[in-house]
Amino acid sequence: MSRHRAGQFVFVCGLLCASLNGAVAASGRMVEKLTPDIFSEALDSLGLKYQTANDPRGYPMVIVDQRRLPVQQFNILFFGCNAKGECEDVALWSWYKPDHPVSDRAIFAWNNPLARGRRWTTGYVDDQNDPALVLNINATGGIGEEALKILVNTYVQDLFDFKKVVDASAKTAANEGREADTSDQPVTASALLPSDVHYMTALIKKYGAGGYARTKQSEVKH
Repeated sequence: MSRHRAGQFVFVCGLLCASLNGAVAASGRMVEKLTPDIFSEALDSLGLKYQTANDPRGYPMVIVDQRRLPVQQFNILFFGCNAKGECEDVALWSWYKPDHPVSDRAIFAWNNPLARGRRWTTGYVDDQNDPALVLNINATGGIGEEALKILVNTYVQDLFDFKKVVDASAKTAANEGREADTSDQPVTASALLPSDVHYMTALIKKYGAGGYARTKQSEVKH
């Protein structure tokens, strides 16, 4: 695990473990490796259709049907996988296509727990200046299955809440006839995402989830 990812996980767990302690204990079942099957029950309970595939690295990925969601794509990406497809890390990732640019300040406010309350998701601006939302999960040391369901539910709810932020910011920019405000705070993918998540999400956006799954291994650096 990279130092960036490890540090990120420690921060998230510091906030998250306390609130999910009861759920983890109630579930009575801990998992130390993440697979698509573990997420299927949570997606089924939300009424979301999905399919599984292998990416060019041979790692699993889940392609979620986003038509009931306010996003262009929704994928569950797996990292740190062994030969059995059991993985240490997962990123839930989606992106939006607003009609007008979104303010950096609006995204920073979303990421600021003092301003917006606790949130497990991170908003950012991708390499094409489109807003995106990611939630990173690490299973090192074990995580309860019930806690995973709560995280998936939280992420899907945040997709709708973040859309409100995106729309409000874009509307303000449109009404004032200007580009979105920028901020001194970092809101870009390169600043906020682990390098492997940044790289893989950029590829998926470029090729589409299905096209990415068919991309040749030689085109994938990680």
